[in-house]
Amino acid sequence: MLMGILLTAAWCYFGMDPRKLVEALEKLPALRRMEAEDFIRYLAARDEPDSLPQMRFAWAGGLSDLKSRYTSRDLKKQALDWMSGNGA
Repeated sequence: MLMGILLTAAWCYFGMDPRKLVEALEKLPALRRMEAEDFIRYLAARDEPDSLPQMRFAWAGGLSDLKSRYTSRDLKKQALDWMSGNGA
């Protein structure tokens, strides 16, 4: 199964001779080979419409009651303080 995915990915995505891709994968250390296989599975799944969860924006408008209390400048400053470790 995985070999079929690899060969399809090699041909479709990279325009690469599948044998060269297999040779390159065989030369990788085990950890890098696992990363490559994971990435190839991701590429194959990305094109299947139902394979990835749909985004839901249930949070949209959830802070609208704070709009009158804070400006975007206030929020930006607070975020920068938090990122720099100066915020509470």
